[in-house]
Amino acid sequence: MTELSPQAANCLANWKDADLFLNGICDLSPVAARNLFAWKGNWICLNGFRDLAPDVARYLFQWDGQWISLNGLASLSFEATMYLPRWKGKKLELMGLKSGQMIGDPLALKHLAQWEKTGGTLYVSEKVRELIQMVN
Repeated sequence: MTELSPQAANCLANWKDADLFLNGICDLSPVAARNLFAWKGNWICLNGFRDLAPDVARYLFQWDGQWISLNGLASLSFEATMYLPRWKGKKLELMGLKSGQMIGDPLALKHLAQWEKTGGTLYVSEKVRELIQMVN
């Protein structure tokens, strides 16, 4: 399954388990994102995402869960990360981020650093970690 309709996302929002693995999903519409991120779980894995649209990021980083895995992302835009510093979660996995693609967006790197300063744990490659430290 690579797509999730708003109706299916609404059904998944009622999932009673603590973890939800949707690694085959490549993208969500804003409506599906709003419905899905009403889910009251702990850990959501969306490692199939190759891009995080700002309209989806807005709902994702309002989610009440504690752990997000987005290891399929190679880059993050400023527009997608501007919602991140307000997220109250504790763990964010972005192991797929490429330093070469992130170097052109220092504001996105600043948002990652800001979120981590609030007490979250950010999982990124060593090269991306170096870029974050450079802009911080």
